[in-house]
Amino acid sequence: MKQPYLAKLRFLLFVLFGLTTVLGAWAQTGTGTVSGRVTDAKNEGIPGVTVLVDGTSVGGSTNADGTYTISGVPAGTPEIV
Repeated sequence: MKQPYLAKLRFLLFVLFGLTTVLGAWAQTGTGTVSGRVTDAKNEGIPGVTVLVDGTSVGGSTNADGTYTISGVPAGTPEIV
């Protein structure tokens, strides 16, 4: 009578361990959003500048007041070029 219970418990613990491992790895592969402003020497925004995350194909361009928002930026510390 105890063996079926122990087998179910063992299986449940195995599944929980597997889910914890997979979810932990998945959480580390997320993306984020970066925003900023491109300015000239007079601190005025520059429109139409292409802004890229170095080493990726992720990017965008500045709007009329020089601000930008880039979504889908890989986790970590991005370098903007």
